[in-house]
Formats: sequence, structure tokens, C-alpha cells
Amino acid sequence: IQLGDGPQLQLFLQRDYTAKTPTPHPHLAVYVDADQLDGFALRLTRAGIPCDGPRRLGPPGQASLYFADPWGQLLELVTTGYRGETTSGPPDAAKLAHSARR
Repeated sequence: IQLGDGPQLQLFLQRDYTAKTPTPHPHLAVYVDADQLDGFALRLTRAGIPCDGPRRLGPPGQASLYFADPWGQLLELVTTGYRGETTSGPPDAAKLAHSARR
């Protein structure tokens, strides 16, 4: 994937890789609209991808949804203006480990 004239993102499947429990930092965070966060959580859950959140680490209305890729890298969907219920505090990384898909 090429982002205009900017960086290029390349994803590769590694077979027989055992995922480890993700560490909280560093990680990649992507901003989403507040009305999309619950839909993303539902899609991840239906796909069998463990996630944790929405969690609030910032001011009221801030919410984050955490999940890991099959290689144990932590990913975050973050928004502001969220009106749903949240849990306060950092993600529980132990909830996010899952087996790599083959």
C-alpha cells in the first residue's frame, strides 16, 4: 500500500509463527470517528480477534479499542467524542494474545 508520495506499507503472512502477548508500547494508533468505534469492536469480535475496550486514558469522550495482530503487535483505534461506556486505565495485554492464523 502506497500512501500518496509518502511511506509504503507492506504486509506479509508468516506461517508457523507463534504470537506472544503484546506489550503496551510502542504501538500503532489509528483515529476513527466516535460513531464507528463500537462497530469496529463488533467486527473484531465476530472475526475471533480478542480486543479490549473501549477504554479511556484521556479526557471524557476519549476512548480506545485495543487489539493485536497475529504477530503480537499492539494496535489501537482511538476516538474523541465517544458517548458509550468505557473502562478506565491501560489495556490488559493478556486479553489480547491469540494464535496466528494459518
